[in-house]
Amino acid sequence: MNFKLTGISDEAGATIEEQIRAHRELGWTHLELRKLNGEEVALLPEARCRELAAAIADAGMRVAGLGSPVGNGARKITDPFEQSLEELSSAMRNASILGTDQIRVMTYPNHCLSEADWQSESVKRLSELGRRAADAGMFLLVENCSGWAAATPENFSKFFELVNLPSVCAVYDTGNPASHHPGPARMAEWFTAAMPHIRHVHIKDHTGRAEGVTPTHLWPGQGVCRVRETLETLSASGYDGFISIEPHIGVHPDCGSRFETYVEYGRRLRAMCAS
Repeated sequence: MNFKLTGISDEAGATIEEQIRAHRELGWTHLELRKLNGEEVALLPEARCRELAAAIADAGMRVAGLGSPVGNGARKITDPFEQSLEELSSAMRNASILGTDQIRVMTYPNHCLSEADWQSESVKRLSELGRRAADAGMFLLVENCSGWAAATPENFSKFFELVNLPSVCAVYDTGNPASHHPGPARMAEWFTAAMPHIRHVHIKDHTGRAEGVTPTHLWPGQGVCRVRETLETLSASGYDGFISIEPHIGVHPDCGSRFETYVEYGRRLRAMCAS
């Protein structure tokens, strides 16, 4: 399986130096950016973003995508839409500075709305955001993580039908279906719903959802999240986007630091892709 590999680099370390060093050790040429010293890269002031872009370019690396807070778990569907417009404007400016056209978004957790109103408002907001992204030559990658579209595979599929914009695509996270819905059949339904819209992939693996028990994140292929099956299907389909690690392990007992854990995770995924 021949994929372009990258990772959400702040899981290796807080500083850009640590993030670059981890990807160099893995032989990867791109970073997927989300946070820098705990701050959202998408919301950095322009001058600081230009400094970040220069540091990445000086290291001979590029940016595969940019995470943003638009519609994520810290937002609500009833928050003023102006906040999302401002966040997207900042994210698009910074993505342009960083040399990527991919911005990760979500579809807003519910807050006091009926199911129908939640759907309607989510679709309305992402449609407007998607039009603005298209005008800027950007793609919004909707993750199957939080918000109306991420509630069920049926919602995810319906969301893309309703929005119906080439600029609004999917980032499929292997770990999220097992967090939402136990059982292999439901996880397969999630991938089927996402497959026609996938432009980017996140790799997580864990023990799955159980009542009152938080999933334990594991090395890729050791959990219930169908990582190998997902990669094999993508490879057979001719998928040519990035495969990006998001370990969520922190510090593995066999590793001395989050940096070492991140690098080991990348090595294991690389080995899986080669096997």
